[in-house]
Amino acid sequence: MKIKVKYADALLDAVCEKTGLTKDYPGLKAIATQIDRSFKEDYLYKSFLDRIKKKNPTDLIGLGINQLNILSNYLGYKNFNEFVLFVDHPIDSQLLSCVGTYYSYVRRNTEESALLKSPVRISVSDRKVIFELRGPKWTYVGEMHLANGCLFILMRAKGGKTFYHVYKIGTRESPEVLQGTFAGASTAFDPIGGTTVLAKCEEEYSKMRPEEVLVKNVIRTGSQLEKRLSLYFKRKDGNNLNPIRAITFTVEDL
Repeated sequence: MKIKVKYADALLDAVCEKTGLTKDYPGLKAIATQIDRSFKEDYLYKSFLDRIKKKNPTDLIGLGINQLNILSNYLGYKNFNEFVLFVDHPIDSQLLSCVGTYYSYVRRNTEESALLKSPVRISVSDRKVIFELRGPKWTYVGEMHLANGCLFILMRAKGGKTFYHVYKIGTRESPEVLQGTFAGASTAFDPIGGTTVLAKCEEEYSKMRPEEVLVKNVIRTGSQLEKRLSLYFKRKDGNNLNPIRAITFTVEDL
């Protein structure tokens, strides 16, 4: 397959960045054996670096599509064509810096202070940054957008429920804690809203579980983060919002 030198170079740069190894013979030798057993030790050096280092970015070189797909898969892309799309139309670096696992915290809409803790995964799929939140019954998924210094996510569950989250991020990359607001509907079809906190963690998403954390227990045995969150979410007013319940859907409801 004939491809432009700039794509081969970008692929090489990307695998070096992911592995943390150098773009030279020793580094590329280690990477080749790490990525796929079918690669010869000198494959990346001879087929990529040695052939492109004296060429222009728009020059063409021939490379095997199977090998290109293996390298692209290793980087998290479906195939080499998807990698090329990313090179030509890159995802915003600030959005990419948010990729990882988190816990989402909101305050239960009751007088007794309790935190609802939900696993969150931010990942890249089909050149989109995807926000996935797993609750006790539903898993909500939506694309994450960046605008006006905020992250906007409209999440939908397969059962039809929808929630909207907005987090302030400013110009910060790789945030550890984000504060925001949520809006949606209760199981009784009433509009609800409130504050939410997104805290980064190092746990594996598949092993994370949603749970309810009682503030009175957090004060005794919780982590430093959850102790701070218990103060943040202490009061119901200011953290939870419900309009007056509509009955007649006329001015008499107000």
